[in-house]
Amino acid sequence: MKKFISIMLLAALLLSAASCGSSDGGNKTKDSVQNDETTSAGTSEEAATEVLPDIPESGDYGGYEFRVLYEVTGWGTYTEEHIDFDSETGDVLSDAIYRRNRLCEDKYNFKLVNIDKKDVTTTLNATILSGDDEYDLAMVTYGWAKGTDTLVDFNTVPHIGLDKPWWNSSASEQMQVDGMLTNMLSDFMITHRDGTVAMFFNKKLEENYQLENLYETVRNGKWTLDKFAECTKNVAVDLDGDGKMTDADMYGYSALDSNSFTYLIYGAGEKLVAMDDDGKPKLDINNERFITKYQKVVGTVQSDNKWYCPKYNKNSGMDGDQSIFRVFHENRALFLSHGIGSAKKFRDMDNDFGVLPAPKYDEAQENYQNVIDAGKFMVIPKTAQDLDRTGVILESLSYEGYKSVISAYYDTMLKNKLMRDEDSIEMLDEYIFLNTVVKNFFYADVQGTIQDIVKKPEAMASTIASKEASLQKKIDKIYDTFINE
Repeated sequence: MKKFISIMLLAALLLSAASCGSSDGGNKTKDSVQNDETTSAGTSEEAATEVLPDIPESGDYGGYEFRVLYEVTGWGTYTEEHIDFDSETGDVLSDAIYRRNRLCEDKYNFKLVNIDKKDVTTTLNATILSGDDEYDLAMVTYGWAKGTDTLVDFNTVPHIGLDKPWWNSSASEQMQVDGMLTNMLSDFMITHRDGTVAMFFNKKLEENYQLENLYETVRNGKWTLDKFAECTKNVAVDLDGDGKMTDADMYGYSALDSNSFTYLIYGAGEKLVAMDDDGKPKLDINNERFITKYQKVVGTVQSDNKWYCPKYNKNSGMDGDQSIFRVFHENRALFLSHGIGSAKKFRDMDNDFGVLPAPKYDEAQENYQNVIDAGKFMVIPKTAQDLDRTGVILESLSYEGYKSVISAYYDTMLKNKLMRDEDSIEMLDEYIFLNTVVKNFFYADVQGTIQDIVKKPEAMASTIASKEASLQKKIDKIYDTFINE
């Protein structure tokens, strides 16, 4: 964990040398990480003292109730929001969160109050329209495309250090619209870390099919879509002999319908919507580069009956989407794409599993790229009365979360409880968490369209061309709403 923290701190110190708009989501390459380690061995404590928040050491907000609005979405894996706990229970992670919150409360004399609502965006919108100051902060799923007439621009909040390692650099880049940043991720929460997508693999099946060492394949830069296709070839088997592939059979790959292709196309270095030179969102799928990559993704997933998918293959059991985890847990899928938090579902799995980044498009792609899915974005309602106070409290919670909660999450939850080997920890450390990209506001409508293309992949180019204008119109509408509220 010390190496992980050191790397993250150094990443902040060297931010001016990083390219946030690059294909790696603003993160370093493996080589650059190694260079940092070479030149800064034994300096983690020194680095920790150099990266500090721009907030007073203490303060007195008179017992102010800092109100956080959120909802538990029930996404299957991400049901625990990890905002606060009533007391210490002996669980290392929840106790770290509890102590972090009490430390910040005592330091600035405020009270963290969590308010759970079924529909956060509807509740928040009604509150803002009425001009009522009911919430200081809200957690919204996937981001809420509202501009500064509704939400506060994080760029303008005093004391918030967006260049600090406890703020997500990819979110800062991808959620910026026309110079405004109304949605952000920080280490106040950990759901976006749980939601960082990885490729799980069954180590027993890896051995049975005599695959090469997949960790070494990643390290050598050879973990590509072609290699993924090679590994999954001929794995699918009709185990029960009923003449059809169902949730009782063997598969090369298990993944949700709505995310199978998104995970892989982002891993191939693509984004569905990009920003043009004027900072305006532009559909980025009707071009030879994207279509070529997407055709490869679709062909890789759909060939050889390798793909277990509840919706598209209509082969799920009674538990629907949850069956993707069951098939992997029961050793009937070689690979599974999902958030890191999914590892909680495999704690009692008999066979060992490992964790890899999403495969690159080809060996020429510079970095592995992993998408953050199902995370909560923080928003500050325009009705919040004291942004200086908000900035101090939120920066304090995020900084202290980075110092203690993330350490507990990484060392205790991931390393000691969920991961099965040191190689997986290395994968998380150097190839997954350091190479993440956030989906921006505009991906949802586009994602639905490109997913439907899998039904007729031979017509992919013409389908995309026919839908380009309507999709761009939807994107423009969101953008116009954002900047003209």
